[in-house]
Amino acid sequence: MTKGFKDKTGKFRPTGNKNGVRKPRDQTAKTQGVRMKLEELRTLSSWQKAIEPRKIDPVRSQGNFMIEKVIKAMKKSHPEAENFDVKNDRIFNAYDGIQKTFYYGENNINRLLEWREDGDPKTWKWLSPIHLENPNKENDWVIEDQHNLGFVSDGYKDKVNIAIMTPRSFLYLSDPKLDPDDIRGMDQKNIDDLAEKMKKGKPIDTPYLQVHLDGMDVYSHEGRHRALGALKAGIKQMPVYIYTDNPMTDDQRKQLSVIPSQILTPYYRN
Repeated sequence: MTKGFKDKTGKFRPTGNKNGVRKPRDQTAKTQGVRMKLEELRTLSSWQKAIEPRKIDPVRSQGNFMIEKVIKAMKKSHPEAENFDVKNDRIFNAYDGIQKTFYYGENNINRLLEWREDGDPKTWKWLSPIHLENPNKENDWVIEDQHNLGFVSDGYKDKVNIAIMTPRSFLYLSDPKLDPDDIRGMDQKNIDDLAEKMKKGKPIDTPYLQVHLDGMDVYSHEGRHRALGALKAGIKQMPVYIYTDNPMTDDQRKQLSVIPSQILTPYYRN
């Protein structure tokens, strides 16, 4: 005897199940699920496996791809870190400012990675703010930006951006009264040491600006000596992390990634 039920029109509908009971629509949907072929699963990267079967939106997907791209570049430069893990692997799973920073900053990050590998001492050698950790030794990680240890924690709050600008633009925004061609009063030895390090192709910590989103004015900074060293070394463009006092909107993030020098107001000391 065929099991089934009658629909509203009286037509018999076979179910094929043991008791002939119609399954609720939501239960049927749950049992169907989303199945992927084994070969497709094998090609997924670690972060994709971690967040499947949740739907992957473009920002999360591309943001995580860029994070993974940076990690691969780090390991390429440091073969001894091939088996190291990301110190905070939540960056792959929490949909927050980390993915957005790398998504909206994709063009800037690609340029920084190209400069890192090009062998030209007149391009800035970027230190990634992502930390790699030896899984067999607690608190032993490599390739960290010592001046920006809060990059990830602030990134979770939508308060970090990656920009690229000229050293002179950075100096104007951080200290408009400083004449880059007359640096009396600055630490000349520090500037010379930084310039020599840059000329040898050594990586340099990334300068930063702290910004009030309401007014887009700079209220704090770090990196004037590095910018002056870059000028002396012939480096024409440099990365700058922009930290904001409140979470950024997507439009603000785009502007701060592409045209920071045009929308920021410089820091005037009292």
